[in-house]
Amino acid sequence: MSKVLKSNYQVAGGIKLFDAGLTYHLKTASKLIEEVETIPEALDRALSYLLVELK
Repeated sequence: MSKVLKSNYQVAGGIKLFDAGLTYHLKTASKLIEEVETIPEALDRALSYLLVELK
């Protein structure tokens, strides 16, 4: 998932979701953000991160 700036359509940042067996890992290019157990929870956390952290 990526956040694209409305003003110039450049990518402001992104998150990758990895299946780790019983959990899912949300990662940026450089660090693990969070480990969650369900896809809906992963999507919720990813959207929250993109909206809040990448203003």
